[in-house]
Amino acid sequence: DGKTYKQPVTVTLDPRVKVASQDLEAQLDTEKKIAAQMATSYDGYDAASALLKQVTALQKQATGDLAKTLEDYAAQVKRVSDGDPVKKELGFGPVNRELARLMEMISTGDARPASGLLQGTQQVCEQLGKRIGDWTAATARVSEVNDKLKQANLGPLKVQEVRLSSPECR
Repeated sequence: DGKTYKQPVTVTLDPRVKVASQDLEAQLDTEKKIAAQMATSYDGYDAASALLKQVTALQKQATGDLAKTLEDYAAQVKRVSDGDPVKKELGFGPVNRELARLMEMISTGDARPASGLLQGTQQVCEQLGKRIGDWTAATARVSEVNDKLKQANLGPLKVQEVRLSSPECR
C-alpha cells in the first residue's frame, strides 16, 4: 500500500564453508572480470550482427564490383561475430558462450578458481581482445563501402554505436 519497510541485514560467510577469504576474493575478482568481458562480447556481437544484417540486405541489390565488395565485407564482419573455426578463432558470439561456461564452472564452488579455469579464461580473454581489434578494422572500412554504395545509389551502412573496452586478461 505504498509503504516502504527497511531493516539492516548482516551478511556472513556460511559456517560450513572452510575457505580462506583470499580465495573467495580471487574467485570474485575472476567473476567480475568475466562479467565485464561477457558484457563486451555481447555488445560486440549485437553490433556486428546488426551490421551484417544490413550488408546482407544490400547484397541482394548489388552487382559487379559492389557485389564482390559487399561479399568480402560480409565475410569480414561474420568472422568478427562468429569467428573462424579453421583458424580456431572465436568470434564475439563464441567468446560469450565460452565465458558463460567458464563463469558457471568458477561460480559453482566456494574456492579459488582452478589454474586450468584461469588459463581458459586467459585464452578466451585474448580472443576477445583480438576480436575488438578486428571490429575496429571492420568499422574503419565502412566509409569505403559506403562510398561504393553511394555510387550505386544505395543507402549507407550504419554502424551501431558501441564502446568495446579492451579486456583485462591478467
